[in-house]
Amino acid sequence: MTKTTHRAVLLLALVGACGGRTIAHQDGGAPAGDGAAGQPADLARPADSARPADSAPATRFAIHVFDERVDTTYDYGGLVKKTQHLGAADARVTITEEDVEAYRVDEAPSARVQLTVTPAASKRWQGPLLAFTDLHPFLVTLDGKRLYVGVVYTMYGAAAIDTPVLHVKEEGGRIELRIGSHQGAWMGWGKGDSSRVDVPDLRDLFSDRGALGAL
Repeated sequence: MTKTTHRAVLLLALVGACGGRTIAHQDGGAPAGDGAAGQPADLARPADSARPADSAPATRFAIHVFDERVDTTYDYGGLVKKTQHLGAADARVTITEEDVEAYRVDEAPSARVQLTVTPAASKRWQGPLLAFTDLHPFLVTLDGKRLYVGVVYTMYGAAAIDTPVLHVKEEGGRIELRIGSHQGAWMGWGKGDSSRVDVPDLRDLFSDRGALGAL
């Protein structure tokens, strides 16, 4: 038997012993039969299995503030209609749960919600936030769904606005976002729908993050 014939017989014997699959190369290559359409197994995985295990979780909570202004609107339904075309992509500033160091409320349902922004987010957004004037709208979302809308307004304004309002305060380079259920909530004036801004799911979210506190 020639050397060439001997090698051919040996190769056929090895292939038969492995059930028809070619032997993996010494460099770690996968057998051709392991992947889809003859691809190596690591190239034939479902697309979702390629997602890194340590991928950052999606943002859950966000406050979006917009450059566009609205006319003075006293009732909530009217404000919803005027802002329904605004979405997250239109926002000038977006603050997420990662940007919130402390989330403080009164006894439920609280007419006041105070968010202390982290030093990094304060530095990033201080200029734009302090530049907003009265009647710039804002939108609060949770898991991509709208919770409520409101407007930026001065804390000391006397307008009887029965919609959520946002007061921006800066002290020592730190930003505080003070949300009221209505204009005057932070001054002890009037009465609004506290349940609109004091959402149990938000309390739970910030409690889980160790950021929930009392005013």
